[in-house]
Amino acid sequence: MPDLDTLRAEREQLRLELQQLKNCQLQYFTLSVTGTAGLFALASIRQNPYFLPIIFLAPLAIIIPCWWIFFDKATTITRIVGYYRVLEEMISDYPSTKYPYLGFENALAYYREREDNGAWVTFRSSQATDSTRALAAKPVLRGSHRTRHRYWTINFWTFAVLSALCCGLAFMVCDPLSLPLIACPIAATLAVLYTAIRIHRLLSSLRSGSFSYHVITDFWRFVLQSHDGKSMSSPELHLMNQAAESGTSDSRWKGLYKVGGVATLIIAVLLVGEIIIFAVWPQPGTVIDYFTLFRSNWLVGLLDFDFLGMIAYILFVPVILALYVALRQANEAFMAIAVALFFVGITVFFATNTAFSMLSLSGEYAVATTDAQRSMFLAAGQALLTTFNIGAFQVSYVIVSAAWLMISAVMLRSNVFGRVAACSGILAGVTAIGAVALEHTPVIGGLFALLLSMYFAAIVFLAIWVILTGRRLYQLGVAGDA
Repeated sequence: MPDLDTLRAEREQLRLELQQLKNCQLQYFTLSVTGTAGLFALASIRQNPYFLPIIFLAPLAIIIPCWWIFFDKATTITRIVGYYRVLEEMISDYPSTKYPYLGFENALAYYREREDNGAWVTFRSSQATDSTRALAAKPVLRGSHRTRHRYWTINFWTFAVLSALCCGLAFMVCDPLSLPLIACPIAATLAVLYTAIRIHRLLSSLRSGSFSYHVITDFWRFVLQSHDGKSMSSPELHLMNQAAESGTSDSRWKGLYKVGGVATLIIAVLLVGEIIIFAVWPQPGTVIDYFTLFRSNWLVGLLDFDFLGMIAYILFVPVILALYVALRQANEAFMAIAVALFFVGITVFFATNTAFSMLSLSGEYAVATTDAQRSMFLAAGQALLTTFNIGAFQVSYVIVSAAWLMISAVMLRSNVFGRVAACSGILAGVTAIGAVALEHTPVIGGLFALLLSMYFAAIVFLAIWVILTGRRLYQLGVAGDA
C-alpha cells in the first residue's frame, strides 16, 4: 500500500484530467455551434438551387462527429469519476482500506480485462451492492437521479436541434416534386435519426443506467475487491501484454500514431472546405470558362481542380501507414493489399491531375494572337480536362475508396477501433464507388441531384471515419508514451 501523499497526488491528477475532458467537451460543442452559424451565413449569400441544400447540410459533417465524441467523452468521465470515488474512500479509510492500490492506468487495464471476461454481466445479474439494488428496485430514485444531469441532456438536445435545423432548411430549399433533388436531405435525415437514437440510449445509460456514476462506482468496487494479484505478474507487464494483443504495443510507432492522428484532423477540415468551395465556386462547364477563371483568380481555379484533395492525399500517407501498423495483427495480408491500393490510387491522382498544366495553358491562351493558336490551346485544354475528370477524379477515387473499404472491413475484426468508425469507413467506400458507377449509368447519370447527394454522403461518412480514426490513432500514440 503506498503512502497517503501518493493517493492524494493521484486524486489531484485525476481532478485535472476530468477538467481537461470537460473543457474538451465544451470545445466540441462550441465548434458545432459556431461551424453551423458560419455555414448558415454562407448559405444566406448563395442562391444556387443545386448547392444551397448542400450548404445547409454541410454543418452535419461537423455536428454528427462532435455529437458522438462529446458523449464518448462523457462515458470516460463517468469511468474516471467512479475510480475517483473509490480512491477517496481509500484516502478516508487509510491505512486500513479494503481495496488494493494499482494506480489508475493499471487499475483501468484490469477493469477492462474484467469487463471483457464477463464480470460486468455477473455484477449486474447479482446486484452486487445495496446501492445497485436500490437503483433497480425504486424507479423514483432513477427519475430523481436523472434530473442531476441536465448538462448532458441540454447538450444532447442542442445537437439534435442543430441537426434537425440543417435537415429542415435543406428540405425547405428543395423542390418537393423532384425526388432526386430531395434525396440528399432524406439521406441526411436518416443519418441524424440513427445518431440521435443511438446517443439517446447512451444518454439514458449515463443518467440512470449502466454508465451512471453510481453503477460505475459500484463496478469499480466489485472489480478491485475481486483482484487477487494473480491475474497480473505486475501492472506494467499486464498493460504491455494487453497492448501486444491488439498489435499496438511497440513504442517505436508512437510518433507515427500521433502524426497520423493530427493529420486526420487537418483532413477533416479540408473535407469540409471542399464542400464549401464547390458550393461557392461551382466548377466551370467548358475549357474557355476554366481559362477565364484561371486568369481572373488562379487560386479558385486550382481549388476547383481539387487542390485541397492534393493536400489531403499527402496527409493521408502517415494515416494509412499508421493504420497498417495498428491493424496488421488483425489481417496483415488484407491490410497490405489495402495500403498498396491506396498508394496506386494517389499515384494515379497526382499523375493525371492537370491543375498546374491548365494554369500554364490559360496564360498561353490569353496571349495567343491568332484563331489557330487559340483553337490549339482549346484542344489541349479539353484533353487536359478529360484526363483530370477520368483519371485524377474517377479512377483514383474508385481505387482509394476500395482501399478505405478494405481497411474499414479489417477494423470490424479488430478491437483497436470502434464499430462506428469501421461502419462509417465502409459506408464511405460503398457510396463513393456507387456514385461513380451511377454516373456512368445512362438513366441515372443525368440525375444531377441524386449523384450530388451520393458524393455528399460519401464525404460525410469519410469525415466521420477520419475524425474517429484519427482520435484513436492519437490515443495509441499517447499510450505509447505511457
